[in-house]
Amino acid sequence: MPLVAGGVGGAAGLVWLRCIYLVVTSRFVTDPAFDPHGYGLIAGSVLSLPAALVTAMAVPFAFPVHHRVRVARVTTPILLMGTASVWAVFLTA
Repeated sequence: MPLVAGGVGGAAGLVWLRCIYLVVTSRFVTDPAFDPHGYGLIAGSVLSLPAALVTAMAVPFAFPVHHRVRVARVTTPILLMGTASVWAVFLTA
């Protein structure tokens, strides 16, 4: 179980980081040919929320039982703040 949870949480975390990277580069790159229609900005913002939720739910189960609450207390606010900042970048574009 911890191996599967770690794999799922790690994969979802990588998707979440890629979404953040996609939104930030789409928003702040000055080359108009990089993302002319803003699909990277839209797709990254929309996909960051489910990726953050899957990461927040799966990562604590990769740790022993007595560490799960602490891991959830650390990862959940980080994921929430990161996703909120992505949505702020999206809404101010």
